[in-house]
Amino acid sequence: VIIFSHSLKQLFLSLFATCPQMAAVVTLFLLLALGLLLGPPANAVRVHPMRQNLSAIGKGAPLREQYCDIQTVFLMNQVANGSSQIFGPRDDLISYMDVNLNGGINPARYWFGGFFPLMNDMLWGSPWQVVWGPAVYMDKDPGYSTNAMYVAYSASQQTYVVAVAGTNPKSYVDWLKEDADVRPEKAKKFAELSAEVRASIIPGPNPQVTEFKDLIDQDAAVSAGTATGIGFLIALKSTGVLPGSPSRSKDPMNIATFLNRCENPRATLIFTGHSLGGALSPTLAAALYPYGGNSTWNSGKVLATAGPTPGNGAFS
Repeated sequence: VIIFSHSLKQLFLSLFATCPQMAAVVTLFLLLALGLLLGPPANAVRVHPMRQNLSAIGKGAPLREQYCDIQTVFLMNQVANGSSQIFGPRDDLISYMDVNLNGGINPARYWFGGFFPLMNDMLWGSPWQVVWGPAVYMDKDPGYSTNAMYVAYSASQQTYVVAVAGTNPKSYVDWLKEDADVRPEKAKKFAELSAEVRASIIPGPNPQVTEFKDLIDQDAAVSAGTATGIGFLIALKSTGVLPGSPSRSKDPMNIATFLNRCENPRATLIFTGHSLGGALSPTLAAALYPYGGNSTWNSGKVLATAGPTPGNGAFS
């Protein structure tokens, strides 16, 4: 090694003396190779590759035609997957989702402008604000996210959008316990599921829970996988921005409680999700509001895409 190093040194000095330009090129090449081997400093902030595609929007370049309401809501269910395929502790996965939605530096030290800051000018109903979540459910911590969800609000349209993430390709719980568990003998009566979901509203269960449970078709049932996913979503808690408040609440609350406190006759509520989220989002909507009479929202809608059938014929 010593002889090789000495010979390389002599070769470099000879090259520099006879051809300085070539020596400069070789030096630059070696420095670049060394930089690639060593990588950036541990505390360096790197720019997320997606930033290159969205940089024109962030710099105020001329914008294309706005997305319509359906396109906007569809995009929202896509960005609900911001923690997918990432292994780590729960707080890190929530941070990944938050940066994906609102911008900032994620735990991997990548800086990203955020979906809403970069895209708001092109979205129907802009500006949108994340008012609950993002929240992540995990079977094991640290691990992979099993389910994720957030709520965005448009003041101009007085519209809330509940966006539910799809299947995480790296979560065996998603594949086996939610997507694949469709055994008929394990199906859960929808009336019971709806009662459980509505009973999770704080403070206390809605006095109409029993009444609506009795009105729901007793043959209606959802798969065990769907029921499991809904249970995970209802277990999620986050602080939220309630109507009339400029900042987030101090105490975390589940999605049922948050929507109950936001409900008003001037606002619209939309549930959306893709893939697994395409099965869970309409089921969550139906579980919370099994009949129009138990809601004071101006209107309620569901935009679910590419979702498996969540229940039986009576449920449909």
